[in-house]
Formats: sequence, structure tokens, C-alpha cells
Amino acid sequence: MAVITSLRLPVLYDSAASVQHSGPSIDWLSGRWHISHSSLPMWRDKRNCTVDYAPLAPAASMLPRVDDMVHYQMLNSDSVSQIHAINTGWKGNPAGWTWRGTGWITQFISCDWEIFGYGELSGGGHWMIMHFRATWLSKAGLDLFTRGVDGTYRHLEEAEYTSIIEEVEKLATDHPELSSLIRNRSTMSWVEVSPGRWERPFGNNEKIPLVMSKLELVPGRENWYESSISKILIRESVGEPEQALRQAWKQVRFQFPEIAAYPSGDKYVYEVPQTEEEVTKWLSSTCSTVTTTADELLTSLPPLNVMSVHWIPHTNEVVLTSSHFRLDGRAFMTLSNFICHALAQPKQIDFGNEVSNLSPSFEVLAKIPQAPYSPEIETAATQRLMAWGSSLPPVKIATSFSAGEKAAVSRRLTSVYSIEETSSMVKACKSNNLSVAVALTAGLVSACCELAEPAPVDESRYFMAICAFDLRKYNSSPTTSTATISSTGNVYPITVTDGSFDSHAAQFKEIFQRGFDPYIESMSCFQEMMMNLVNQSLPHDSPLNWHPVLSSLGKADNIMESQFFNERGEVAVELEDFWVGMEIHQCQPQLFVWTLHGQLTMTACYNEAYWSPEGIQQLLDKIKQHVQQGLNLDS
Repeated sequence: MAVITSLRLPVLYDSAASVQHSGPSIDWLSGRWHISHSSLPMWRDKRNCTVDYAPLAPAASMLPRVDDMVHYQMLNSDSVSQIHAINTGWKGNPAGWTWRGTGWITQFISCDWEIFGYGELSGGGHWMIMHFRATWLSKAGLDLFTRGVDGTYRHLEEAEYTSIIEEVEKLATDHPELSSLIRNRSTMSWVEVSPGRWERPFGNNEKIPLVMSKLELVPGRENWYESSISKILIRESVGEPEQALRQAWKQVRFQFPEIAAYPSGDKYVYEVPQTEEEVTKWLSSTCSTVTTTADELLTSLPPLNVMSVHWIPHTNEVVLTSSHFRLDGRAFMTLSNFICHALAQPKQIDFGNEVSNLSPSFEVLAKIPQAPYSPEIETAATQRLMAWGSSLPPVKIATSFSAGEKAAVSRRLTSVYSIEETSSMVKACKSNNLSVAVALTAGLVSACCELAEPAPVDESRYFMAICAFDLRKYNSSPTTSTATISSTGNVYPITVTDGSFDSHAAQFKEIFQRGFDPYIESMSCFQEMMMNLVNQSLPHDSPLNWHPVLSSLGKADNIMESQFFNERGEVAVELEDFWVGMEIHQCQPQLFVWTLHGQLTMTACYNEAYWSPEGIQQLLDKIKQHVQQGLNLDS
């Protein structure tokens, strides 16, 4: 735990505070410190931020002075930048300092800062918290620093952080400005904790699928384990496909190091390979050639804690697998597209600098407020959770299966619309001022109503719809964020009256037009509430267990190319088909929809303990039927 040596209000908030003996000595301050958390916007697009303090001779005024050297890296760069300054102590306050840069421009910038709390960390190390006053260039803010023995990096555990911040919050009770700075903290991103080992905390958007994956509904399997299948044509110029894929997989790792990062406790860990033997070992465990079918591979392959790639030569398919916390459907498209480029244009890879491509969590990229939350954010998150409920009875899908059965094998079933069917549907959606996602989700609800048990005449019911939203537009930094999970879902109780397509489409149109903007600021607060509910399963006899979920991934053509050229400008690889889905151990089928090469694909991932192939096929057929009827395409 964190031990507090001294903690008081900054003098800006309490001019009468006793500060004469409240600051650490210069000897204690000297050395390297690591920024653990900060509310200052200047650090949000940076990583590995350190400050080195060293004593200097006093100024002519006899005020103490301290040398100040900052080092940092941008999120999308491996180069190290620095800022040099001189700090001059405040008269009568050993904890207060005035920072002034020494550079050609920074010499005109000064800032007052104060150490208003500091102490020790269990197991060795220290912490301190600084208040920075507002300047003409920046707002006021707080920085929380840590250091281990001999200036090494010392990760601040969540319990240690909480113990410090709770005491600061008590001091700030009557000072709303200071309270807002405490709430607006940002966790630093990837940090090198030892040579070659990089870590960062998980974001809440990663924690939800992490929790879901550990439900252990099927021994030895992982719920929501994702996979993609790319059917490609490899030209002779590429060479032997198996060896070409191994080289391409190395290129993927360099560009998207997260494929080799793994969870360890509450941390996301990436280790830079130090030798060629380590690279070979990683390739041997994650890149293989198999003689099975894709379906046989997906149902037999043990889940790994890192991503894997598999080549099926007799079907010309590349299969990717990953835990869902790492990435989403669109990210699979991006990685599959990159693999094809790497096959067409192989490059020599030397590992070490790939850490500059490590992506922060979505929360850092989108600057989502983190705990402790403002009352407004907590209210918004609570209201979002309360909106999930409905006083109406739920739609009850007729089934001969029981939710009380143990989960069995996860299966997939896919329906592909013809080019003509897809084109007609897209044109009809535009004519009716509907998006394709709205039409398909409306068709899903209508299909489920038809497959439901009869309801009393004139009785309204509700369908628990989960709508997926792509969050990439909220990213504030142009990093390789496509290698992270950047999507989420929200629950909407859809009122069912006559079961008509039009009534459902009207509700979904409003939902998708509203989008995720109303929820983005309270997203992390809401997800923390959600994590308390994840393990509280619905009763086995709840009809809500059976309501399918549909996620629209949009136009895959916007992410994936059809042809990939070598350096001579010749076509080396061609993409013929693509599929993405996940392993399901729950009653709820997960449906994914995308268009590629002018054709719409709808795939259903389901567990055979709860749905039959005939039942899933009937569901897919009914969705198509209701969409075509609702858009007047069946005449």
C-alpha cells in the first residue's frame, strides 16, 4: 500500500496551510520519476514520460534551484524527445517551484507547481503528487509520479492509487475545481517496466470481453473467441505459401505488436523478442499449416493467449484467431488485408522498434473520463443502465431447447445474398431513408416475432436488441488503433406491437441516428457498473436468453482490397472471400453482417446445445424475407 508522509491542500486552495515543513528535501526529490497518472492534456498523446531532477547551485536570491529534464515518446513514434528546464524554489514554501524552460521557445514559458503530497510505496519506491497552476498556455492539472528503487519504473497498483486519491478527495471536498482535476486523470499508456517488457492497464472496453471469455462454460474452450477466414489466391511469384506466410506474420507483428501481447493479471504485456530463437519459437507456436477444414480447425484449436494464423492449402484459406478483448470484426479485416499486402511485398523485419506501434487502450485514444467520476457522469451511466428494462413482457421465441443445458460445440451458418439481391436491398434502403443496418435489425426483430410463441391479442411485448457501434471516430490519435477493440454495444428494449417491419425500423432508425454520442463520456463509468452484472446470468427460463444479437460491420470493401501487387506492379495475391465470427457458449446467437464484392453476407454463430442448424437457417431465411417484404422487394 501507499504510505503518506505528507498531504495537504495546495496553497492556491488554502493560503493559510502550514507549508513550512511540508515539502520533501531536494535530496529526496532528486533522481528519475515516472508519470503514472495525469490530468494534463499534454501527456495524452505521449508515453514513457519521465522527469529527472538534480540539485543546482542556488540562485542569486539564494532560492534553491533544481535541474529538470523531461523525456517522452509520442504514441506513434519510437524516437525520444526531451524538454529541459530550471526550477526555482518558492520563498517560504519548500514544496513550491517555478518551472522555466531553457530552449529557444520554452525560455519564454514558465509554470508554478507544488508537491502537495508524497510518501513511500510498499516493497520499495516512492510517490508524489503535484499541482500545476494554469498558465497562458495550459490549464491547471495534477501529475502523480512514482519511482522504484534506484529510479526504476514502479507500477502503481490500483489499490495504491485509490488509497492516495481517496485521501486527496477528502481534502478537496470544498474545492470543486481541485475535485474536477482529480476526476480527470489519465493513465499513461505502454511503459517499459524492464528491458524489452512493456505493460499497460486494460481499458474497460477490453475488460468486458475478458470477463466474458473466462466464464468457462465449456472446459478448455473460450467464450467469444474470435476468428476470421480469408480465401485468397496466391500467385507463383510469392513463392512457397507456408514460408511466405511466416514472413508475413512477422511483418504483421511489427506493425501490430498486439498480436503477440497477452494478459497477465490486470495488465496487458508485450515482450520484445531478444533473439532470433525467440522469434522462431513464437512463429512455431502461432503460425501453422493444417490439413483440416476451417470448421474442424475452429472447433478443435485450443484458445491461445496470443493471436495465431493458420494456412489451409487445399482450400487456400488463411485463418486468424484471437481472444475478443484484443480486437473486433473490423480489426480482423484490417489485419487480414495487411497479411495479403505482406505476402505480396515481403520485407526484412528486425524486432525492437515495433514497440512504437503499440496502441493505447481505446479509453486513452478517445480521452474517456475515468474514475473517480463526476456526479453527472454517474447519473448518465445509471440512466443508461436503467433504460435497459421494460414493463412489457418479452418476446418468447418458441424452442424445444433449454437454457439450463450445458453448452456444447459452437457452430456457424452463413447466408450470402446475390449481387442482385444486395444491390436491390441497398437501393431500397436509400429510397426509404434507412441504413442497411436499420433494415437488417428490424428484419431480425420481425423474424423473431414470427418464430415466437403466440401472444394474447393486442398485447405489446418487447425485444431486447443489442446494437453495435463502431467507436473509431472518437479516436484522437492516428496510431495503429485498428489493432484494438474499438466497438461496443448498447441495449435497447424494442416495443413490439403488431410485429411489423415498419414499426421496428422506425425505432431502430432513431437509435442509429442518435448513435453513441450520448453515451461516450459516461462509457467507462457504465462499463464498471456492467462488470458487476456480467456474472449474474439471467434465469434459465428467461425468454431474453434467446434474443439474437446482430452486428453490422459495414462495407468490407472499404477496408479490404481485392488485389495486392508486388514491387514489380504484378498481381501477387487476390482476395476471393472473407468470413469473421466468434465462438458462442451462450443461448444467444451472434449474427454478423458485412458486404464484400457487392454481396451481403450474414453469418450466425450459435451453440448446438441451444439451437439446431435448421432453427438457425429458418431464422436467417425469415430475416431476409421480412427485410425484402418491408422494403417492397418481394413483388
